Amino acid sequence: FEVIGTTLPFYKNLSAELGYAGDSMLFVQEDPCWGDFKESETDNAIQLAFSCDGKRAGPKHAGSTELAFDGDGDGDLDLVLGDISSRGLTYLENIGGGVDSMINVDYTFPSNSLSVDIPIFPAAYAIDVDMNGKEDLVVSPNGNSRYFNVNNAWLYRFDESITPNFGFDRQDFLTETTLDLGSNSYGVFYDVDEDGLLDLLLSGSSIYRAIGDESNGQIAYYRNTGNATNPAFTLESDDWLGLSLLGYFRYRPCFGDIDNDGLDDMLLGNSEGRLIHFERNAAGSFVFDTTFYCGIDVGNAAHPTLYDVDEDGDLDLVIGKEYLGQVDFYPNLNPLDSSPFQSDSLNSNFGGISVSEAGFLIGNAAPHFIERNGEVLLLVGGSSGKTTAYMLDADSLFSGSFTQDVNQWGGIDVGAEAAPFAHDINNDGFMDILYGNRRGGLSLYSTIITDSSQILSLLNNDYKGDLTLYPNPAYSQLVLSGITSKDTEIRILDLQGRILYNLPVQLTSGGVTLDISFLDRGTYLVVLSGGPSDKLARLFTKN
Repeated sequence: FEVIGTTLPFYKNLSAELGYAGDSMLFVQEDPCWGDFKESETDNAIQLAFSCDGKRAGPKHAGSTELAFDGDGDGDLDLVLGDISSRGLTYLENIGGGVDSMINVDYTFPSNSLSVDIPIFPAAYAIDVDMNGKEDLVVSPNGNSRYFNVNNAWLYRFDESITPNFGFDRQDFLTETTLDLGSNSYGVFYDVDEDGLLDLLLSGSSIYRAIGDESNGQIAYYRNTGNATNPAFTLESDDWLGLSLLGYFRYRPCFGDIDNDGLDDMLLGNSEGRLIHFERNAAGSFVFDTTFYCGIDVGNAAHPTLYDVDEDGDLDLVIGKEYLGQVDFYPNLNPLDSSPFQSDSLNSNFGGISVSEAGFLIGNAAPHFIERNGEVLLLVGGSSGKTTAYMLDADSLFSGSFTQDVNQWGGIDVGAEAAPFAHDINNDGFMDILYGNRRGGLSLYSTIITDSSQILSLLNNDYKGDLTLYPNPAYSQLVLSGITSKDTEIRILDLQGRILYNLPVQLTSGGVTLDISFLDRGTYLVVLSGGPSDKLARLFTKN
């Protein structure tokens, strides 16, 4: 739009006309008022049959979103507009016939289905989500701050039986099978119910659903209903211990027996930089103690962890903080004291650690200790999305710097605000890493030792032609297209190279439907062989 956001200019690429390659971008404004409409300067009201006065449009207005697409299947481009001050989308129908002129307006798009209702700045995107050759619509907020952070990807599937050709499907596209408690997530494995199996606690900063509807921070408790080698988690409470009632945000829990009474304590870091303390009683319940434990205040975004850093037999306190992504160290001076951690023993620059990116003051350090081959590593996630590993040095606990082992541990980058937690959750002898991040949800990384020769040989082949899988990700059925040979062998392999499906197929057309309900959720390789050349594609399953 123009600076004041009233008309929509059309710019034509003249690269082809001027003899340049297809990758050139030589734009000239051809129509300062494409679609012959005008949007109000103050809201999303549309004036049709508007004629520009010939003036050239200025820089793009930053308060609107636009999607030009064929919404009614008549061969011309219709328009969907979002606005920073509007909850919904506006649909403008093009008259077509070689003339781009809008003739109808729908302010509650799509009015033939559930209308979009996203408080601030909704934006529509045309995406063929199920790979059936028809574009669907995905609508989400056009921003990453103070917007919906749950149920924020609305999917409208293509449906030619209605006009516009889109029917509402869901509000949680791509996140419907994930764990989501809003932004700034963090996950911890801990045996809440004391049954010998590690449960899962998921923390979120807050859930923002609408203007004036923002929850306080809370923790969801997922009980482990599986077994020691095959964990499975069932939601028991989305507000464990009623923590939302405390009124804080960005909880970061850690557990350990601070006072050596045989019962675990729980410390909760929060957005204000302080620690909340709960004590576990003999009945297994956590009892609230204080919101200002030991008078500790690290500024903002306290992320505590407990570990016997100085090897004196009691748990010390290490806290990641927002400023520069630095880490504080409090040695446990007296486990029997009600305040075992004292500010006069603080090392506020523990190990010389800083995980903020160059030129930024905010680093949001998230420390976690692991043991490796007799050594102790301090993993520190942060705002960059990467995790830096430091070698713990007993001689540098109060001064000096730790040696950096690697600056991107495991080659992992989870996006902004990496928050790692390590444990062998399935007791296979190898470490698993649970990651939280700024956008929400959790990522799990597992160590897999396998003979990858089959996978490497497959990936090194020279594949010809296209193989299309849909839907992908898939649930129980998979359609393969792009098959040209009548005699074809289909193989599905896991990433360890094991063949899970091997079937010769005789085709009378270019496609085949497979039942894949036996596959667990994960990533697989689909290989076709027997034709002029082999074909390879990756399959993602959601079972």
